[in-house]
Amino acid sequence: LRDDKPSGSIEELPLEETPCAKEIQHLLRRIRNVSNSISLSATAISNPQTWRNNVLNAVQKCVLEWRSIVIYYPEIIPTIAKEAALQTYMLIQQAIQSGPLTGSNPGYFKRCGADVAKQALGFLQLCVEDDKDATLLFFSEKQVQTIQKWKQNAAKAVENNQPPSKSQLKKQQGKKQKKK
Repeated sequence: LRDDKPSGSIEELPLEETPCAKEIQHLLRRIRNVSNSISLSATAISNPQTWRNNVLNAVQKCVLEWRSIVIYYPEIIPTIAKEAALQTYMLIQQAIQSGPLTGSNPGYFKRCGADVAKQALGFLQLCVEDDKDATLLFFSEKQVQTIQKWKQNAAKAVENNQPPSKSQLKKQQGKKQKKK
């Protein structure tokens, strides 16, 4: 096993050298790179505009690539598709749990403000339009329900039209918070 691959990754499966396998391997490398970038840039992406440009756009491109693969290669092996779908879903979750939404609960929009919630809602709607789209992407029922809940929570935060909390505003502006 190589150090840069998690144990049990799809890249360890004996894939034939087919165009589909090559595309999936490319997607998984891209997902891993975007995920590492998000992890290493936690403080730099707390600004909503930076978060949108550097996280949401990159993750959205990965989701679009995955969508293209499953549309173009309908004969994709279900076990490989499920693993790639899981990696894609985890990247979406990481995006919704980063930047101005950093915290232990992904999709918690109560403190982030309406503008950030609106960006997140738009991102989620572009990634997964509806249940049919989620099925196409091989997401599990539980993953679909979770994404729908994130969308509902984001829509509610947009509807409430509240500004970010003081602590969130400081974080978004890059100011250090005082410890009490």
